[in-house]
Amino acid sequence: MFHEANHYLTHLIDLNFHYPHNINEAMAEYYGASKWDPKKKKMKIGGILEGRLTEVMTDIQGGEMAKLEDYLTNKLGYKDYTWGWTFVHFMMETPKYAKKFKKFFLGLARDGDVKRTSEGGRMTVTGANFLTAFKKKMKVKNISVLEKEWYAYIKQNMKLTSHRGYEHAARAAMGTDRPIRAKRFYKLAIENDSVNPAVYLQYAELLQRKSGNLEEALSLIEKAIKIDPLYSESYLRLARIKDRQGEEKEAKRLRRLVREMDPDNTSLMFEDALGKVAGGDED
Repeated sequence: MFHEANHYLTHLIDLNFHYPHNINEAMAEYYGASKWDPKKKKMKIGGILEGRLTEVMTDIQGGEMAKLEDYLTNKLGYKDYTWGWTFVHFMMETPKYAKKFKKFFLGLARDGDVKRTSEGGRMTVTGANFLTAFKKKMKVKNISVLEKEWYAYIKQNMKLTSHRGYEHAARAAMGTDRPIRAKRFYKLAIENDSVNPAVYLQYAELLQRKSGNLEEALSLIEKAIKIDPLYSESYLRLARIKDRQGEEKEAKRLRRLVREMDPDNTSLMFEDALGKVAGGDED
């Protein structure tokens, strides 16, 4: 919610200006990690998005270091949400840079000495012009020196605290159609003691779709049931595997159990609707 709210507020800076993807998404991620304290009525900013950080750390472990010049010339694409977010975090949380960086951000839309181009009926700042404006406003002469500071900031100041980072990273990888990466993150989440049954079910579904591994998927679903015996979705996933294994009687029993536990289970309602359209009735 805070991520999207930041987009709206950014748009209001100048309705005729479109902030480029690199800074727009990275800044929205920075504020997206904010937390509201209802008692103190204050917003705490500068939080850590563990899922995004997990992706960055995985890149680092694989020797895939994002280049600052690539970020500043809008060449990172999806990594604006991960590496770009860490750079904005570095800028916003480092006292010697924070004030100038905020002015730079606003100046992209307002300052007369920023070279803009027209795209889709609105003005924006692209590629080399973004880099030029950044170096001028931030008074940066050597990008490589700043890049080393950024890397050091990630290592020293940005830490994972739980299995949740791996869970978020796995879902992000699935959402961007990267199943191999998702598999690795689901495995890490479970190895780090995830207690979210949905994580086990999502991993099981991935294994079934990509490798047809029913036995491992079945084991994961059984673990999900042990974690939360009242989570009805686990029994529905189990019923589907029983169907594939030819155990129709057990599959029907499990679906009846789901109906008793959760009459409003939308997945089962959808299956029932498809069965009626096909002329079938499992009961």
